[in-house]
Amino acid sequence: MTDILRPWPYAAKPYIQFEFKTDRLVMWLTFQYPMDISVQPTNSYFTTKVDGVDKTASNITWITPFTLKYQVLTVASHPARVLCTYDGPSPLLRTAWHKQWEPWERMLCTDVPYDFEHVLDIDIPNERVTINGVLALTSKTVTTGSWSELDVSDVNILFLDCSGGVIEIRTLKDGVNSQILHLARLCATANNITVIHNSGAAGQKIFLHRGASETLFAEYGGWVLVCNGTSWFDVSHAKHV
Repeated sequence: MTDILRPWPYAAKPYIQFEFKTDRLVMWLTFQYPMDISVQPTNSYFTTKVDGVDKTASNITWITPFTLKYQVLTVASHPARVLCTYDGPSPLLRTAWHKQWEPWERMLCTDVPYDFEHVLDIDIPNERVTINGVLALTSKTVTTGSWSELDVSDVNILFLDCSGGVIEIRTLKDGVNSQILHLARLCATANNITVIHNSGAAGQKIFLHRGASETLFAEYGGWVLVCNGTSWFDVSHAKHV
């Protein structure tokens, strides 16, 4: 496929960033308008050209109504040039009012910066602030069930809605160094919320300060956890009460 670089391929084009992580790329597409997150495009609609090699998207996920995330697997080293193509339109990628997103040709992607001068990255349409790739004031809601390897990438507030049943958090995944995660219970029903200390399940383990699992019963409350890139540590208070 021949590269076609157009400075303005579409008036409402997304802002596209990539982040290299050891052996893969994480792609961030931030749209100008709120999107319909009840549907999501299939992998085949996106082609990412990494240093001249076409690759297909994997693990497409909506992070917010403005932000779509996917991965490009098997990338050996930090690329010098990344371009993204969307082969639309499709009803699987559309605005909240169901306007199908129009296709764009090869569009040059921006590397997520790590130098000091570009530490602060602000996306005004989404009111999103990132510091070295860690998003602030972004949230995710968890309902009933036992969760191992719960994805908290780019999440700082984890709302726990136990109105429909008990919740158990065993391990997390994709946390990064210096990320802060607030776990907040949303209701005071009789259903329990339990955080498991040093679980044997796969994923990033949670270490609670008293060295044992903790449960919230019919009460509000929560935990504050910080990540060192490998595990999560409870800093809710200096001494257990």
